[in-house]
Amino acid sequence: MAVRQRGSVRSLMRRLSSVPRSQGLLTYLEDRVSSTGPINLAAYMDACLTHPQYGYYTTKADIGAFGDYTTGPEATPMFGTLLSKWCQWVYEGLGEPGKVNLVELGPGTGVNAKSILGALPDDMKRNLSLHLVEISPIMRRTQQDSLGVSSLSSVTDGGVTGEQNAEFKLPEFLRQPFQGGDVTVSLDESLEISKFWREGVPEKGGMERGVQEGTGLTITWHTHVTTLPEGPLILIANEFFDALPTHQFKYHTETQTWSQSAVDYCPDGLALTQIPTPPPSIRVSGLEPNSLANGEGFEICPEAQLVSIELAKKISRFGGGALIIDYGDFQTQVGGSKGRENGTIRSLSRKASAIQGSGFSRPLCVTHSPGDVDMTSDVHFGAISEIFSKTPQVELLPFQPQAYLFTELMGDRIYHFRDIIKAGYHEGMSKEEEDIYHMAPLVDIKGVGGEFKCICALSEGLNKGSQESTANPGLPLGWNMKEMVEAMERMMRTGQGMGTGTMPSS
Repeated sequence: MAVRQRGSVRSLMRRLSSVPRSQGLLTYLEDRVSSTGPINLAAYMDACLTHPQYGYYTTKADIGAFGDYTTGPEATPMFGTLLSKWCQWVYEGLGEPGKVNLVELGPGTGVNAKSILGALPDDMKRNLSLHLVEISPIMRRTQQDSLGVSSLSSVTDGGVTGEQNAEFKLPEFLRQPFQGGDVTVSLDESLEISKFWREGVPEKGGMERGVQEGTGLTITWHTHVTTLPEGPLILIANEFFDALPTHQFKYHTETQTWSQSAVDYCPDGLALTQIPTPPPSIRVSGLEPNSLANGEGFEICPEAQLVSIELAKKISRFGGGALIIDYGDFQTQVGGSKGRENGTIRSLSRKASAIQGSGFSRPLCVTHSPGDVDMTSDVHFGAISEIFSKTPQVELLPFQPQAYLFTELMGDRIYHFRDIIKAGYHEGMSKEEEDIYHMAPLVDIKGVGGEFKCICALSEGLNKGSQESTANPGLPLGWNMKEMVEAMERMMRTGQGMGTGTMPSS
């Protein structure tokens, strides 16, 4: 591909600043493609979401009932209220931990942290400091307003230089489950990861701190997980991992080679294409010879794996727990009999979908309105789970649907919740009843409650079981429902006195 002659960086920036954001990002992408060739999907996704001037998250992110999409915490504050019970369970399991870091990755508008804090007991809050990992300046301001922080100041503590970050050794390969076997990908310069893993975070690396009015709670904003402080942590990551840059690879039976999905620029605009992947970048093991179909492949998110390694290291060293909630599955397959032909990387926007005749946030082609819409991919929980399960002093709880977690967190109020949900929405409902009613899709195992999954990692010895559980007090809070449902299903299959009864609907 011929390389276009380029002007100075300053003239390029003037050209970008004079056009709308979407056109500015298109100009940036066109210039980049002309210079280096097609951009792999992960690099394209990263530019669309986090470009300093034209990225969706850094300049526009529109979350909520009238925005591009709605998350669980935005749908109802009961989401965070229930999660506070899990946070309290972890805190109590730590014994007498002193100061604890309550952490949220990708905190959205801040309403989830607000709901969690509002439901925690005062004696626990006095021992907490809140840490929010957020790259977007505009989302930080929204979170600041939600949490009642009047002013922020830049802080330099927590900066991690390249030398200090050297203790975090980048793995040579990334590995994840694939079709009953494993796929291994070389972690070289072609894979998209945050620059902070290799360069460290400078002292003035975007950290800001403020104090919540009325409570005196210290809240610190971080650009990256590597600057989270030492000490026990209680971490929530709801719809965080799905927004990290994701690569997609496809296999070609005729040549027995792999290619990577990418975005090219053509006269009609952006278009999807395939670029060759040099051997031996990808190795597959544990599969029958010639078992892959043409065009079949996988998606992999290097950033998700590196973040998981960092979190696992902190839990192992300082104690605590991490709860990860997102849409996805244990492994993500592209093509073949079980995978989506074009994979799971897609653009998403309720407003753009409405223009096309739908009021829902339905998937759009990845090249649709770059920088003006969200981009996402299904989370590969198998890869994340493997990292936590292989870290010393860390216990991984089973992969399960979100519906099980939240149904159990309802505790002895489950029938109260059920009755409100079954009665449907009606005039005269109290605020609490409305909040409970809007939990309905989030605990529907055949809907959102089943599409979203969760895993939990705990420091070894913390899991003393849930005293609230009537099913099995030896299991942690939030993981008994799965055990109960699976036990009932086993009994139903073997006819052990279950008759024709059904579980109470949640």
